Amino acid sequence: MRTKILLLGMRRSGKTSIQEVLFNNLPAKQTFYLERTTRLTKHTYDTVIPLEIWDCPGDMNLDSLDVPLSQFATLIFVIDIQDLYQPSITKIVKMVIAAYKESPRINLEVFVHKADTLSEEYRMDNWRYTQQRILDELGDISPEYEQMIPINFHLTSIHDHTLHDAFSRTLHKSIESLPYLEDLLNVFCTMRRPSTRRRTVSVMTIFSC
Repeated sequence: MRTKILLLGMRRSGKTSIQEVLFNNLPAKQTFYLERTTRLTKHTYDTVIPLEIWDCPGDMNLDSLDVPLSQFATLIFVIDIQDLYQPSITKIVKMVIAAYKESPRINLEVFVHKADTLSEEYRMDNWRYTQQRILDELGDISPEYEQMIPINFHLTSIHDHTLHDAFSRTLHKSIESLPYLEDLLNVFCTMRRPSTRRRTVSVMTIFSC
């Protein structure tokens, strides 16, 4: 059974670039030539952990999906770090609430993306501002939402390790069988290297390379 991940975001937020860099080894510089996503596209990957990534167009809403959200392990919402406008924040909040109501166990991740486009000072300012805006709006709708809905924020860029690190952490939370897989890899390594000290192997290192 594949682990399903829903990839959402506004237009030109970098969703498709993320998918291409992570799974198709597309050089970051070539993402400039990618076409805009205009329809829902499903990508399957036969890695150690079989994945199915649903790349959604920017104008798509959750009620347009033909499957229940309970089938997804994770929802990733991508927002451009320079996109501080209200429509983007409002859309994230609405989707987060809708996803949580339908599937409380779903992992909710926000990738504050294209971090490389700002200097360190402005990058951290926008990073904190985006987080606070989302949490404040959740609290304005219902004080309980801010406490009950767990959202994980990641600062990412396709030009450095931050994207791979964020996806590794995201995937780690999405896979219930992960401890079992790590044990299998550790046993395998022990059998292959009986004369050496046992090494602890993390499945997530596969996705950080």
